[in-house]
Amino acid sequence: EQAKASPVTGERSWDDLGREHVATKVDYPMNPPVGGDHNQVWMNCNADVYTAEIPKENAVHSLEHGAVWVTYNDKAPEADVKALTDKVKSTPYTFISPVKDQKEPLMLSAWGKQV
Repeated sequence: EQAKASPVTGERSWDDLGREHVATKVDYPMNPPVGGDHNQVWMNCNADVYTAEIPKENAVHSLEHGAVWVTYNDKAPEADVKALTDKVKSTPYTFISPVKDQKEPLMLSAWGKQV
């Protein structure tokens, strides 16, 4: 008997996200953003580790192309940040950075999805 895939606890989804390239700041309805209008330049997202905050408009462009953005704030346990950083370093199409004003200590974001 095959196990049924169950939804990930705490996963949230958004539909109908804009995809326009803009040269201005975007006021996203979620933080970190999971989609919407974004900068025409994407962030490097091939196992890239950023230790300072990055522009959200550039990160969203990476999500549009299929990347997963791992984010953390200063409430995240250091051991968890290190473990996730090590995982990102060996996982294509991922990147990690701090987002100090996010609600949860650790978050994973992909286009239209977040947990």
